[in-house]
Amino acid sequence: MSDDAELLARIRKGATDDFAEIVRRHQARVFAILYRYERDAHRVEDLAQETFVKAWRALPQFDGRAPFEHWLSRIATHTALDHLRREKRR
Repeated sequence: MSDDAELLARIRKGATDDFAEIVRRHQARVFAILYRYERDAHRVEDLAQETFVKAWRALPQFDGRAPFEHWLSRIATHTALDHLRREKRR
């Protein structure tokens, strides 16, 4: 299969179904990051979904200067930290 840059180019041209391949490729890393902050498996699944939704919405801002994996990792980390802040307020 093609690399992330090629997949992202196809997604931007309208092949939105290819985003599922991005999720498949990177879900293990996203889950690993999120498990550092939250141990409940159901919450981690929710946070992973939130991470990929944020990535989907922010895809036009991804400029390719850094690898996609790094960009996605930052989104996952920020999603986890936002979750911790929400939990702390409760």
